[in-house]
Amino acid sequence: MPSKLFISLVLSLAVTLVIQPTGIQALQWTKPKNNLFQSESISDLSNSFMKNLKYDNSNNPSTQTILTFDDCGKETDAVTIESFEVDPNPPVPGQKLTIRGSGTVHRLIEEGAYADVVVKLGSYIKILQKRFDICEELSKANATLQCPIEPGHYDIVQEVKLPREIPHAKYKVEARAFTQDDDDMACADVVLDFLKS
Repeated sequence: MPSKLFISLVLSLAVTLVIQPTGIQALQWTKPKNNLFQSESISDLSNSFMKNLKYDNSNNPSTQTILTFDDCGKETDAVTIESFEVDPNPPVPGQKLTIRGSGTVHRLIEEGAYADVVVKLGSYIKILQKRFDICEELSKANATLQCPIEPGHYDIVQEVKLPREIPHAKYKVEARAFTQDDDDMACADVVLDFLKS
């Protein structure tokens, strides 16, 4: 479940902020070698963004999407994401996507843990910069995982329904998570590419 903490937060933030609250796109796992919206929740941010985005690919359900997930964390981080995969890959718009992940929490994660998230349209246009309280977001989402999160190894499987309509654009999400003591917890860079193939 701790990997669910960071994986779910990063992916939920990426997808929720960029697409819609229930969508998640194709993923590819890799290992590394001005705030436009004022909101109190992830869903509010997604709704605000989607109101300003006009798109329609309902006549092109085969549009392929690719999401790359880069673990930019350090070996000393409080959370290590060990594996991540999706099925089917590439995903099919309008159908279910199964996400599997595993990870290890090395130190207790308590109230006060947070994630700094930046979302960019392309590589340069910043559409969101916001700090999220991790424990508060887990509570709002009524997740089975709640703070405090004990050290240990966790495996997750999560199934989501993909939206039929996906915006044709490329987004970059930079997420940096920190413990309640401001120690590095985890790091991820996510690129969501919804341009036509």
